Amino acid sequence: MSSEKQTSPVKHIEFQDASHINITEDSTFREGNERMIGVRSSSEEDEKLHRVQKQFPPIPVKMVALPVFLLLAGIFLVIAGFQAYSADEGGLKVASFMILGILISIPGCFYTFQIIQAYNADTPEEREDILNDIPI
Repeated sequence: MSSEKQTSPVKHIEFQDASHINITEDSTFREGNERMIGVRSSSEEDEKLHRVQKQFPPIPVKMVALPVFLLLAGIFLVIAGFQAYSADEGGLKVASFMILGILISIPGCFYTFQIIQAYNADTPEEREDILNDIPI
């Protein structure tokens, strides 16, 4: 028997997310000795995991309420314009309801769509970029 201790490579496994797993040889385990050389402690791994898993920023209620209100108000004014048209009220009244309703519903529809995109974003950075583009 040899007095020399055998060494075997230790695989370092890193989980970034469900689809990315990195396995590398970064240290050796000496048989007969309970010590691993070059392996990170659990607190360091927890810190790295916390940095990797960045939380999604919440979507503010005010940012949701205003575009939805504009969209609903615009739809209401367009419907009021159609009702005024069917009741044969003045052409100016019909035109004002229709034009105002369309002008209000366009930004409401656009920003409501942006909020839906932010809610369905794949990464926190993507959500943050979309929310920063909304001027509320």
